[in-house]
Amino acid sequence: MNILFISEYAVHFGGVGAVIDQLCLGLKQHGHRCFLYINQPVPVDNNSLLYDDIHTGPLGAPARFSDLRQQRANRLAIRELANVAEQWRIDLVHCHEVHRSLFTAAHACQQPIIASSHGGAFHKRYDKKRVVRAYRTIADKVSCVTVLNKAMEHRIHECFGNLFRTIIIPNGIENDWLVSPDGGTPKDILLCAGRLSPDKCYELAVAAYAGSASRQQYPLVIMGEGDNESAILAEAHSHQINIVRGLPTTTSANTLYLPGYQTGSSKKALFARALLFLHPSRFEAFGIVLLEAMAQQALPICADLATYRSQFSAPDFHLCYVAEFTVADWARAIDDNAGLPTLTALGRDNYKAVSCFAWSHIFKRYLNCYQAAVADKRPDA
Repeated sequence: MNILFISEYAVHFGGVGAVIDQLCLGLKQHGHRCFLYINQPVPVDNNSLLYDDIHTGPLGAPARFSDLRQQRANRLAIRELANVAEQWRIDLVHCHEVHRSLFTAAHACQQPIIASSHGGAFHKRYDKKRVVRAYRTIADKVSCVTVLNKAMEHRIHECFGNLFRTIIIPNGIENDWLVSPDGGTPKDILLCAGRLSPDKCYELAVAAYAGSASRQQYPLVIMGEGDNESAILAEAHSHQINIVRGLPTTTSANTLYLPGYQTGSSKKALFARALLFLHPSRFEAFGIVLLEAMAQQALPICADLATYRSQFSAPDFHLCYVAEFTVADWARAIDDNAGLPTLTALGRDNYKAVSCFAWSHIFKRYLNCYQAAVADKRPDA
């Protein structure tokens, strides 16, 4: 098959990009060809292995959903995407998110279309009746919409009723993360990891760390890059927490380490050292960093979100949910769990449970969707 991926978002950074990259790698190993249509530049060093070709062009951004074709920019995007699909002899289109990419593909392509929501289904735009009416005009062109968990499936049905067939396919974790962690690695840090943006609430993690007794025993490491770093630094300064830029080669208490964006073995090594993984984000469609933490036997402390509850269900998974976004509640959760006698056993249980999210399993579920969509579109189907 020749598969065309369409994305509104950068594919060299973030969760959507990781999913598309892993899909491409798996598909190419099975002899399929992968193409990418995106409206953002892709760094040259990301081009060679993953995609047979890349086209950077417009995606339809309708000012009004009632008639996509009315806008000149939308007509241009539709025509350009149709030409690209014909040039590459595309057999299947996979749209990532159900907004611009899906609207454009549905009007441009005759091939079967699969759409995946990575969280955009929660956007308030889908509460508008005129948006739902617009989706009815393209629903018959969409084979299915994949969502990450039952909470997202409920949201899709809440917005669109039975307009789309939904299939739950969660995010996955690369198989090498599921190799049993080295038992000799000391659990000597508290860890946050992710994009440094206001919605992740890392200032709350810093304030909670400052208010906890664990501050005198463990350092706090916040791994990632983003615009909110200055606010995180200001919070640390206000509590007289020492600040070190770089990896925690030594572990000094009452210290905030900022190692920046990490990948590969250095990222995995930090997760392996985490006693607790702090994730106070107010919104997550999935939270793949929680998988990475549990794969390295770090107990997650996180906000009490419906998406987490629907995918990390008890008794298989053990997460500490904090209902309120208050410093006192988060500081108490840190101290209660850092000294928990059963902490090691809970980490082992989480490690075993995470194996169901192995990327090799997730890839097969996507491949089954692809094959079913193509088979349904055949004239003799």
